[in-house]
Amino acid sequence: MIITSGEMVGEKLSVQDKCYEKIYVVAKKARIIVFPEQAYDIIDEISRSSNDPVKVLDGLQKLSRLAIKVINDLPELKDKKAIDEDERKSIDEAIKSLKYWANDFQDFIECLKSSDQKSLSAYVKTFATLSISPDPLSLKIKEIKER
Repeated sequence: MIITSGEMVGEKLSVQDKCYEKIYVVAKKARIIVFPEQAYDIIDEISRSSNDPVKVLDGLQKLSRLAIKVINDLPELKDKKAIDEDERKSIDEAIKSLKYWANDFQDFIECLKSSDQKSLSAYVKTFATLSISPDPLSLKIKEIKER
């Protein structure tokens, strides 16, 4: 089978698209952690280290430790606070999303590990940018937490 240069480019874009899909999934989950916990410093550290894979992994490890805290806090938040049905559904949605943190994070890390330096930096910066962007779920969790 002969592969033309156009097919190789298409194949490379496909791998890149898959990595970005993984980034979007993990960043969506990270927002549930970052925004309510105001963990911007961890994301800033990850972003600043985008050219150093070891430091990126160190920052991601910190984020995973914070994910454990949030996963443990959410059921308590649901039980201890006077919350309405919509808020209860938001907490359930956050719990359900974070339940698969390790699987999604593993896919994300595998993507980073298989990237060249330029792609690694772009992927990490994209992840950082999306992780600090509040969305309706992270805003709702933060609002419930602050009561």
